[in-house]
Amino acid sequence: MSFEDKITVLVSGVSQNSVGHQIAKSLFMYRNLYRIIGTNVDSTERNDYYIDIYKKLPHSSNPKYIASLLALCKEYDVQAILPGSEDELMLISRNSHIFELNGVKPITLDYIVVDLCLNKNLLIKALSTLDIPQPISIPINSKNDLGSIEFFPLVLKPARGSGSKGVIIIQSKKELDSLVPTWLENYGKLICQEYIDSTSGEYTVGVITDPVDGLVRNSIIMKRFIMNGIGHGSKVLNKFTQNVKEPYLVLSSGISQGIFIKDKNISDQIEDSISKLGIKGVVNVQCRIQDGVVKIFEINPRFSGTTYGRALCGYNEPHLLLQRIINETPIQPRFSYQLGTYERRIQDIFTVI
Repeated sequence: MSFEDKITVLVSGVSQNSVGHQIAKSLFMYRNLYRIIGTNVDSTERNDYYIDIYKKLPHSSNPKYIASLLALCKEYDVQAILPGSEDELMLISRNSHIFELNGVKPITLDYIVVDLCLNKNLLIKALSTLDIPQPISIPINSKNDLGSIEFFPLVLKPARGSGSKGVIIIQSKKELDSLVPTWLENYGKLICQEYIDSTSGEYTVGVITDPVDGLVRNSIIMKRFIMNGIGHGSKVLNKFTQNVKEPYLVLSSGISQGIFIKDKNISDQIEDSISKLGIKGVVNVQCRIQDGVVKIFEINPRFSGTTYGRALCGYNEPHLLLQRIINETPIQPRFSYQLGTYERRIQDIFTVI
């Protein structure tokens, strides 16, 4: 296929180990089909092998961001945008009509769904309304809300946010009362969630539903490695052995790695939950297991930090969605993919200036 015949796609937020980085590498596996424009706020020209053209964009907080992005799309005849950061995802999904009027397809979920999933306080209400299992979850909007917290250990986290930023394990009322004022000041609204024992594992589950009819086409499960150095974001000695049997309480980090597995119990429960929520496209679910029941503690309405790992298995979400939306190629139900271990490394790079 000639350069002119390729589908021109723009992947935003392309930086080392970012979601945008994962998306671009996944599309590069079909480099005969795509011309890849990579963007970031970094002014340094990147020479990543998986990007054809690199361009700088203003930060997503800049009022000129959407106009600059649209101008770039027009300059390079971009047919589709795949957001690589959550801030850009929010903006692009909210302004999707602007791009669609100019012949550009944003590969995002509907803005209402994006906003619901990224606001954990809204999400826990939706899960509760639909009887979808989740950890005990209580919103904290001020210090006055702490009186209703009677369960420990728990996980304190910002109501908005991703990765492991601001996420901490709390094991006592004294500790909670001490930390919450600072967390409210730094992160705004918060949420307290029951800590679910990790002895049964922590899982990242990707679900792909048809962006047209909303039917589930497939899912993929990764049992995360959370005990090694870069796999955990927090690890503390357990003071509550009567409630949680593991010697350490552990939270995963924002660097996802693990082993891809098949588990019908997990996939059936997660797929049923996503169907109830009416999500169309790609979604990423974080969960743990309690007495055989999948407890969802986060739903990320975007491509995953394990997107490239999945693509290596043959589960290439960016490619499948682009072909469905641009070329109207159906996503085959239960398409086959391989299982295996996905590990990530820290790479040392020195550049002479």
